[in-house]
Parts: sequence; structure tokens; C-alpha cells
Amino acid sequence: MSAEKKPLEPVYYRKDLAKLFNISTRTLQTRLDELFIKHPNFDCLSRFIGKKQFFTYNDIEEIKQLCLPSLKETKVHIGKLEEQ
Repeated sequence: MSAEKKPLEPVYYRKDLAKLFNISTRTLQTRLDELFIKHPNFDCLSRFIGKKQFFTYNDIEEIKQLCLPSLKETKVHIGKLEEQ
């Protein structure tokens, strides 16, 4: 009886994410650093193979959610704009 092998999940690197988000790799790195400072406990921001950072599909979805402003923040920004 042999154990079934699961297919490996595709791995994405910074250049792949930069292309996906249509930004430069340098801008992406700045944004990832900012997210890591705000959310240090999220594994999606700290996966490395040696010195090379990588991401899974689920990591990309988590990063998208972290980048979206919360509803509360959006209301605050809209309120400030209306007051000015």
C-alpha cells in the first residue's frame, strides 16, 4: 500500500506578484514591508526558501484582503473629504 502524493501547489515569487498587481517589484517590496509592519503575524508575508520570498495562491488572496481598506477606514476617509 503506497501513500498518495498530493500535487504541489504552484509557487509565486515577488516578480510574479508585481506583474499580477501591475506594479514594479520595488514598489511591491515597499508595500509588503509596510504590510509586515502592520501585520507581523501573517504567514503569507514571511515565507522564504533560503533568501527568496515566495507565495501560494492563498497567500496572494490574503495579501489582497490586507491591502483593501476596511469599511470603517473608508467611511473615515470619505467623511474627512466631505468636511474639507
